[in-house]
Amino acid sequence: MKPELARPDDAASVYRLLNDAAVWLEARGIEQWKPGALPRAVVSGGIARGEIFVVRDQDALVATLQLEASDPATWGPDAGDALYLHRLCVARAHAGGGLGLRLLDWAAATARARGLRLLRLDCVAANDTLRRYYARAGFAERGEVEVGVRLARFERVA
Repeated sequence: MKPELARPDDAASVYRLLNDAAVWLEARGIEQWKPGALPRAVVSGGIARGEIFVVRDQDALVATLQLEASDPATWGPDAGDALYLHRLCVARAHAGGGLGLRLLDWAAATARARGLRLLRLDCVAANDTLRRYYARAGFAERGEVEVGVRLARFERVA
């Protein structure tokens, strides 16, 4: 399974995957995403800009992630040396098999291929499980920031 650019007709499936994950997280009391909170325009706009990637298993969409050139709200002015990862999501049926870690490695390789030095991401600061996951994946914490919710920032050398 290899990431590929999402197509416009993937928008509903990407949104559903992200919302299903939000429902799963909320049911377990994990603070990260809220069901229905992500505007559909974020998905369709990301697809139109060529930022959203998907992984398919046959015809089923099993993972998604978004790569952006900057994230000033969370990271401030960009020095032009980082790629920013958002909304990494693996379908529950494919969770636990290492796909998320492979996608983090793929995103770092993508940053490197674009001539960038860093891969950056964030998560809700209260999500200790995700913070440990990113640390195990080689990301270093780079402080917290308040943007309507408290976020922990992470980066890894690409």
